Amino acid sequence: MLTKRSITHKVKDDLHAHVLEYLLLFTSAMIFLLFLSLFRGQPSKQFIATSVFVLYYIVWGITHHTRDQSLHLKIVFEYILIGALAMIVLRALLV
Repeated sequence: MLTKRSITHKVKDDLHAHVLEYLLLFTSAMIFLLFLSLFRGQPSKQFIATSVFVLYYIVWGITHHTRDQSLHLKIVFEYILIGALAMIVLRALLV
């Protein structure tokens, strides 16, 4: 059984082992937020920026797990579902 401490330790190990990948994702997220700010009041451009970032997030996740040799169909569906949920929430908030 996983304890809170073992989960925290596992997350820290994963962050340490893949620091460049997570830094790339974080940087991309910051750029995405910059684009949302730049395109304030332009919902079609914000939707395009959101779509591009969500697609990037899905590809990043698949690539990350492929490199980590932990890619499973369940993980692919998880990234797609999280991306779809993000699209729905952001679309509702940005309209």
